[in-house]
Amino acid sequence: MLRRYVLPCALILFVSIGAGGLAYKRQAKTVYSTNCVFQAFIHLSREDPSTPEHAQFIGGLALQEVGTVASSGLYRRVSAREKTPAGVIASETTTAPSPGLGTFFVTVMDPSPARATRLANAVCNEYVSSIKKNRADQLAAKVRAVQDRIDSIESEVAKLAAIPAAKLTPPQKVTLQTRTAQILYNSQLMANITSYPPDEVSLLSPAGTVNKQKIGDLSKKLVIAGVAGVLVCFLYILIGEILAMRGSDSRGSGSLDEHINERGSARNPQGIQPARSTVSHEDPRGVH
Repeated sequence: MLRRYVLPCALILFVSIGAGGLAYKRQAKTVYSTNCVFQAFIHLSREDPSTPEHAQFIGGLALQEVGTVASSGLYRRVSAREKTPAGVIASETTTAPSPGLGTFFVTVMDPSPARATRLANAVCNEYVSSIKKNRADQLAAKVRAVQDRIDSIESEVAKLAAIPAAKLTPPQKVTLQTRTAQILYNSQLMANITSYPPDEVSLLSPAGTVNKQKIGDLSKKLVIAGVAGVLVCFLYILIGEILAMRGSDSRGSGSLDEHINERGSARNPQGIQPARSTVSHEDPRGVH
């Protein structure tokens, strides 16, 4: 029964899948991708990472700095210089960690190969300059906070030092010793902060090589087209079977009528109508 549907269904599937391929070809967009690499190795000690945990900690610091820059108007600043809408730059740009201490890939995909390269380098350079500025501001804020503490403590110590030693009360002597120790501690902290190795924040590899590729999901479109073709094939089979059943019923009804007529003709071959019975009604009083 189903053999007669093989060829039509095969044709339906062929047309559906072909239409899916044509839709992909028409909608797929050619773009050019390129990437640059920058590093944000933040030093919070004089020692280089010697354990996996330390390296992971350094990577976390770098990721935090990158996130801070990205959320502080990175694309808006690049947009102002490159004369490209910030939304376009954000939608075409991907920033992700790469192998290495605090290193990151910046990938840009754009219909123009020249603009893809230009935007990638602009974003990488903006990351580098912004992270450097943020780190300098953070270091200056730390130094300023420690110096403010030292100034405050020195002011208190100067007041106590102005009192003759013989007149200092025991609590004042304890306070003087404590404050003097605090000045020493904060001075050492200041020296420690200012003696950190400089952060390694720089552009490691500028964007240059451009790769051409098509944006679109061919397999998804082919699967959708195939499913649609199967559904149409089922519908075709269903309609075909319904029509076949109706045709069979009408032919069966006609054969039955012919069979009845044939049997009637066989019983009365000369077509004589059966005589009707006639009932005579006689006058009950007799014939006059």
